[in-house]
Amino acid sequence: MKSERPLSPRFSMALVLSMMCLTSSACSNSKPAVDTSQNDRARGLAVEKGEAKKIIVKNNSATMYQHKKFYITLSSGPVGSSGIPTAISLGDTVFAKGQGKELTAKHIFWTRHLERAEWQGKTLAEAGSVTCVIVQTISDLPDNDEDRWGDKLWIHVSDCEVLE
Repeated sequence: MKSERPLSPRFSMALVLSMMCLTSSACSNSKPAVDTSQNDRARGLAVEKGEAKKIIVKNNSATMYQHKKFYITLSSGPVGSSGIPTAISLGDTVFAKGQGKELTAKHIFWTRHLERAEWQGKTLAEAGSVTCVIVQTISDLPDNDEDRWGDKLWIHVSDCEVLE
């Protein structure tokens, strides 16, 4: 049986931020809507969300992650960040160099944090910062509970700029 490594603190924070950023209602393609759902407000988070057509990855902040199912266990962790381009558009195929993983960007979700986000005493996002999650299918989102035990592949960008 394969032994699982514990999640690194950096991955844990990125995963928590990805999940916090995507836990509310669907995103819109046009103008952003301020999300003040009761769940987010209870956690003290105020965010704007949307779906982008093209983004810029700032400060080399993109990392590809995966959930991989192995019979009765689930391995989860970073695939890598090497080879992820600085500009990503819908339809682009993104490779993690040396890992043999590729993802076609069919959905790019962005979240603008209107308030500072903290978790266990660490700052996950400053007010005004924008994070993005890129997936091939909606079921690949890390917070999709309908398929929580399925294989997933996504890219988390902790510092991005939405162009379209």
